[in-house]
Amino acid sequence: FFRLFCSLVVFCMEYEQHLLRVPLECMQKICRTQQKAVEKDFLVVENAVKTLILREKDAPDVENTCSSIDKIVNKLCGVKRKLQDFEKEAQIPHEASKARMLHLHQYNPSNTCVFGDPYNSVRVNRIIIDYLLRRGHICTAEAIAQRHKMTDLVDIEIFKSTQSIIESLEQQSCTEALTWCKEHQIKLKKLKSTFEINLRLQEFIEMALAGKKMQAVTYARKYLSQHAESHMADIKFCMAMLCYDKDTRCPKYKELMDGSRWRKLVEEFRQDLLAVYHFTAHPLLHIILQSGILALNTQQAYQNWSYNVNDPMCNKLFQQLAKKLPLTYLKNSSLVCRLSGAVMDGNNPPMVLPNGHVYSYQALQEMYQSLGHILCPATQQEFRWGDIRKAFVM
Repeated sequence: FFRLFCSLVVFCMEYEQHLLRVPLECMQKICRTQQKAVEKDFLVVENAVKTLILREKDAPDVENTCSSIDKIVNKLCGVKRKLQDFEKEAQIPHEASKARMLHLHQYNPSNTCVFGDPYNSVRVNRIIIDYLLRRGHICTAEAIAQRHKMTDLVDIEIFKSTQSIIESLEQQSCTEALTWCKEHQIKLKKLKSTFEINLRLQEFIEMALAGKKMQAVTYARKYLSQHAESHMADIKFCMAMLCYDKDTRCPKYKELMDGSRWRKLVEEFRQDLLAVYHFTAHPLLHIILQSGILALNTQQAYQNWSYNVNDPMCNKLFQQLAKKLPLTYLKNSSLVCRLSGAVMDGNNPPMVLPNGHVYSYQALQEMYQSLGHILCPATQQEFRWGDIRKAFVM
């Protein structure tokens, strides 16, 4: 039990950490925005006060002084209103954190496989919503979250707010994506992301394709030079593009001018978005499904003669999901009747037909009672009851 508990805790720590980290990231972003806005306003107030003090020393004027003080007070009132708005905005991730901690408090290692457990039911819905959000089905995900009253447990707003960036990239515009990079530049730098430089290179490529070669050179000096230390090879490669026309036959530069680069930028943005907010690189639905499939992925499941109605791996759809997964190794196995799906043991022994196929005693008995003979499902051969023999497994 202790090992099971530890493995589940590790799993939750590794794959569910975004549940608490996303609201924290949102609060940090709000605090950074608030700090910049307040510092800017306080700098204006500070300069106004300094100017007022100097003016009072040189030539005191009551009316001008009162007018300046009123302006400073109005400015401070504006700062107060901004802080109140920021407080309301910060309340949203705060409530989400509270709801998520209460949800995690329901977690019970002994009920991980219990169908209908409150924690398990909510978690299944979260995993499905997470999958839908990653695939861009935001309206469907939102409808499910509202129906089950779990909007605080999922991150719909993050995907909804970044949907416009994906759409702008699909329309071959980098403006919104570059703004997003500026907002998250600290995180992207820690992640060693290449998204921003790829956006800059794409803008340079578009200028070169439009025939604006001098404008492209100016752009490169202003923006690409900032990344020269780490991406000089890519910059040189793109700069050489100025020597080629649109209809060039050079494979490397033909690929560079191809529209598929925009699709790669969309995919790179999605990956960086997940990394910034500590989501898993792949949907949790895929990870959990593959974990379960891996435990059942045996060689026998792919053999027609060993079909088992109770084995999900005998289903073609599950076999497609398991294509790239390794086969599992079972140290201790059990005999299962592929006719009834029941385990063959002392109470339901394995019985051998004259053609060598093995089925359970109970399954053959039911078949004999209904048909009056035994019909082998694999070969369609008919046998009498006296033809079968009991199998002994060493």
